[in-house]
Amino acid sequence: DAHSATSPVALVTILANVARTRLNTPQHSSANVGFEAKLWLTADKLRHNIVADYTTTSKSKHMNLRKQKREQILDEKCSVLADTIAAIRPVYEKATPRQKALLETVIGAALWYIPKPASAWTGCISLGALKSFHPDSGMTKPTCSEEHVYPRKVTARALLNDQSLTAASLSVDYRKKYGRLHFITKEENKSVQPHQRIAVFSTPELAYEKAGIILITLTDSELTKVKKRNREIIEHHLNARLP
Repeated sequence: DAHSATSPVALVTILANVARTRLNTPQHSSANVGFEAKLWLTADKLRHNIVADYTTTSKSKHMNLRKQKREQILDEKCSVLADTIAAIRPVYEKATPRQKALLETVIGAALWYIPKPASAWTGCISLGALKSFHPDSGMTKPTCSEEHVYPRKVTARALLNDQSLTAASLSVDYRKKYGRLHFITKEENKSVQPHQRIAVFSTPELAYEKAGIILITLTDSELTKVKKRNREIIEHHLNARLP
């Protein structure tokens, strides 16, 4: 704790207060006053630096704890979902096509409640979304849709047919495949949906191609700048698309 009696912050604060008290004592010479003034300023500066370091460390620890908690919840939900799928698989295998569609919808809905993985973003943003963040796009507050690479119902069918599915394998597959997402516009999200229906879906790449959606790869730092509408970064990637 940064404010406990034995913490570095508390000890340096005591030093600063002692120096300040001595500085205000009348019997000290002008030479001592100059020295002790410097001592107080140094101690006070050190105190502020330590407080800043403690604050940064505290925020980092809090974020890490939240991340660990989310990952733990992800594993717990993948575990119970994998057990559920194993339990209903015999029913699914004997079901009619309409009944299978119902079970796929149920499992697909359950996937919605699994937390996003820490590294959910694929690193891809659509050309349309990138253009919307350009300062001259005419859009006041552009936003992106988080679009899952694999539609939930498609994922549900794959899991129901995966005889080797376990809690551990689902956790891995969800982080690496089924829980990943791209950033696209709301309009693009609607345009790709007909190509993601379970009857026609084959690969994510083909679905985006049919919808006319072009994906561009960004780094995390570039995405942050794009969302801040950084003209230089946006135009760099837009110009890279020119022939």
